[in-house]
Amino acid sequence: MMPSLTHDVRPDGDGKSQILSLREKELLSLIEICKLIGSVIVRDELLNTIIKVVRDLLDAEGASIIILSEDKKELLFCVVTGEKSDILKKIRLKYGEGIAGNVIAQCIPVIVNDAQNDPRFCSRIDDESEFKTRNILCVPMKAGNKIIGALEVVNKRNNKDFDFYDSKICEAMASQPGVAIDRADLIEENLKSAKLATIGQTVAGLAHCVKNILNGLEGGQYIVKRGLEKNDEAKINRGWNMVEKNIKRISTMVFDMLHYVKDRKPEYAEVDPNQTIEEVKDLFLVQAEKAGVRIETKMDKNLNKAMIDPKGLYRCLVNLVRNAIDACTELDNEGVVTLESRLDSDDHFIISVNDNGIGMDEQILKNLFTKFFSTKGSKGTGLGLPVTYKIIQEHNGSINVDSRSGEGTTFSISLPLLQPSPTEVG
Repeated sequence: MMPSLTHDVRPDGDGKSQILSLREKELLSLIEICKLIGSVIVRDELLNTIIKVVRDLLDAEGASIIILSEDKKELLFCVVTGEKSDILKKIRLKYGEGIAGNVIAQCIPVIVNDAQNDPRFCSRIDDESEFKTRNILCVPMKAGNKIIGALEVVNKRNNKDFDFYDSKICEAMASQPGVAIDRADLIEENLKSAKLATIGQTVAGLAHCVKNILNGLEGGQYIVKRGLEKNDEAKINRGWNMVEKNIKRISTMVFDMLHYVKDRKPEYAEVDPNQTIEEVKDLFLVQAEKAGVRIETKMDKNLNKAMIDPKGLYRCLVNLVRNAIDACTELDNEGVVTLESRLDSDDHFIISVNDNGIGMDEQILKNLFTKFFSTKGSKGTGLGLPVTYKIIQEHNGSINVDSRSGEGTTFSISLPLLQPSPTEVG
């Protein structure tokens, strides 16, 4: 026979009284749990909500969620509600120990209304917590066919016994959360694996870059040493040139790594983007001349001020112009790198870096902004373009690439003239 239902009275939005039967309360509670399962991956938040709902619905003194350890040798009081919760969280049970251990081992729900005289009851828990257990309702928590723990409710108030109906409420509450807990653990495990994989890739990529730079430094050092021994000025100059190039590569790699890993906000200032373009052009004039590359500029005079981080824009253009010059060094004819600026609209401007170099195929384009991906072999670090992409994102801008193998490449950076104020962002 189904027990009689009590009623709860609460005001609705119009100030009228709304009568909710116990069954309606249970339905609402289950709906809230389902919403939480769909939106929360933080396991403890989910479990805390479940045991509070169960305790209130069954009018019990306390409730616990007990989880099976990874090695399946211990039972842990994962989440506990009630006056002795802090003590219970420190207690460990062996697999199969106590009523909860029996429920987990047998994978069946259990109602014990005379706990002190039940042979399965673990009196050690009461002794350590100084709590008097009168009756227990415990149901298994599963994810599919896998048992992951148990939901336990103790001491129904007003000296009442737990019954079959109470057990069904607990089973309903424990069914879906079991899947959610398993999913949350899987997500956490995957996140850890992804982080470890990223760290491994980063270390491997850095090791490869550093090894190449060291080889270049050692080669230059050897040539300088031989030149000094033979008093060969040409050899000394050639070796020192190699040393200087690799010192620059170390500097570039360090700056790129700092930009890539640091979670930073742009330091905005009102600057003339055309002036930054001129500074980058001047920086590469000698290098470009040695490589047989001509650098040209086409600048919009109407673009004379914008709110940008000048250091960030400078870094982006340095990376793009360096790549453009490298792309032109393999040409039989003269290489040309063109830096162009123009107003795109009332609120955006574009800076493009164009070269008539070797270009890129679709496969290279797909991996272009991938960390440590480089088409330069031992000469590249594979950090320049990922850093450029990150800086542009920090500026709320975008970057586009147009390239065809053997026909050259154009990188176009689009940036807002004005950045949103902190109040608009927040």
